[in-house]
Amino acid sequence: PIKDDATGWAKQIDQPELATFALAPYFHTVPDGAGFAVVFQTPVDGVKTSSNTKFARTELREEYKGVPGYPDTGNLSWSMVDGRTHTLTVVEKITALPLKHPEQAMGQIHDPNDDTFMLKAIGNNEGAGIPSTSYRLVAQFDNSSVKLDLTEPGGAPVWVPFDAYITLTVVVKGGTCTATVAHAGKTYSAQNGAWKTIDPTRSYFKAGNYIQSNVTNYGEA
Repeated sequence: PIKDDATGWAKQIDQPELATFALAPYFHTVPDGAGFAVVFQTPVDGVKTSSNTKFARTELREEYKGVPGYPDTGNLSWSMVDGRTHTLTVVEKITALPLKHPEQAMGQIHDPNDDTFMLKAIGNNEGAGIPSTSYRLVAQFDNSSVKLDLTEPGGAPVWVPFDAYITLTVVVKGGTCTATVAHAGKTYSAQNGAWKTIDPTRSYFKAGNYIQSNVTNYGEA
């Protein structure tokens, strides 16, 4: 979420530099249990990636450049109907959300223009002006035209407390996207296979901290 003076937009780090790159507090590792975790922090006034978005982000973007069997296209993407199974697995936790509009994308699939899939966390104190302490999960598909709450068997929202890990698994096969979240010994799933507004033939995964708030639209500080 910092400015690249050459482009005027957010700085992008590619391989091989990314393999050893760190920039605290936005992107760095910390001890976590028996190993290490990667911290993704995004300020509400961070630099955006382009004029097509209102929000800043700190995230990783999948690339297939140089991988055998995949074309080195400008968008470095794959097709949802290429006969392969594409899988993203992320073990992650949220430690804080923006105050006034506490929303964050935790994992995504994108086409060249819009989000094919997004797992969104929405804080429990949205609109209250006080810090959230937990969040519910919403799976959004097809440029957010399909929104599915992840719920308990009785229909109540799945609430996840801050600092608690979840495991997100996104599987794409034969044009169908299935998102599964594992938390506290339970699993919750959402699925979509109809695409109206996005291009399923040019897809790629993203993971990290894509906040859904800013200073201009929500008065964050």
